[in-house]
Amino acid sequence: YNGTEYTGTKIYPADIEQNYETQSGAESAIEEYEQGTQTTAYVSPDEPGDAFLKNQTSNAPIIAFVLGGVFTLFATVSAVRKL
Repeated sequence: YNGTEYTGTKIYPADIEQNYETQSGAESAIEEYEQGTQTTAYVSPDEPGDAFLKNQTSNAPIIAFVLGGVFTLFATVSAVRKL
């Protein structure tokens, strides 16, 4: 980027590191990217070393937040009923 070479490990823009259950799972995530070929990377000019390959986001954090809220609500209602 701008004459400097960077090496990264991110496929998606999330700050949470993606973990794969198996090596074959990790390999399948990058199978469309052949080593030594040119591809598009999404780069922030302020942090070029933090580039990523797929401009997609996940709704998993929102789902986790909602489920946590529902669980907390049920726990609170249950505790109040016991009083």
